Amino acid sequence: MTRNDVQKFLQIKHAWEQRKLEELASKFTGGGTPNTSNPNYWNGEIPWIQSSDLKEDDVLSLTVKKHISQEGLKNSLCSRVSIIQGYLLI
Repeated sequence: MTRNDVQKFLQIKHAWEQRKLEELASKFTGGGTPNTSNPNYWNGEIPWIQSSDLKEDDVLSLTVKKHISQEGLKNSLCSRVSIIQGYLLI
C-alpha cells in the first residue's frame, strides 16, 4: 500500500458496511507473541511489530519498539504460520 493509496482510502465519504470477521476470513490465528518472561526470546535482531507501533493517521509509518531473537521466533507461533501478501493482520 502506497501513501497515495492511503490518501484515497481516507477520502472515502460513504458509510461503511459492518461485517463480522467470521464472514470475511476462513482462518484465524492468535497467540504468536513469544513468552515475554523469557529474556532469551527478546532483544534480538528481528522486529516485533505491535499495534502500538502504528501511528494514528499514518499507517505507513511505524516505530518498532521491540525485537525478538531467533530463539524467540523459533518458539513462537510465528514460526509455524505462513503470512502471505494480501493477508489481513489485526
